Amino acid sequence: MRPQLTTTQWLSLSQEVRRKLIDIFHIQRSEGSHVQDNVVISDGHNHADLLAISVEKMQNWLQSTETDFYTLFDQVLNTIEKLKQGEVVPTPQAPAPEVKVTIQVGDKTYKTSEEVTPEPIKKRGRPAKTK
Repeated sequence: MRPQLTTTQWLSLSQEVRRKLIDIFHIQRSEGSHVQDNVVISDGHNHADLLAISVEKMQNWLQSTETDFYTLFDQVLNTIEKLKQGEVVPTPQAPAPEVKVTIQVGDKTYKTSEEVTPEPIKKRGRPAKTK
């Protein structure tokens, strides 16, 4: 079984650190947030979503050869904390997001990781009076 972060461990991290991890490792959110009695039960990330934080991606981001999941995760957290405090740390490169689907629209081809911008929407309502 591959080691991974649990949802309880994920929620114990500060929101700022979770946001940074989402940006670094391109973690998708598959559910909505769940709050019960003013306590956050889930922020929408489940076990399958947290598999995006893998040993290989952390090694790539840290440019490390360490193989232990939790040691690498601690190093990632320490690097994020140093960046938050303004220390000069060589910022590792984020791993490229995985492309899962290619979409053909007309004569253009889009991949799911690329941003598809829609056509501009006309203003709604009555046109302005002109004299």
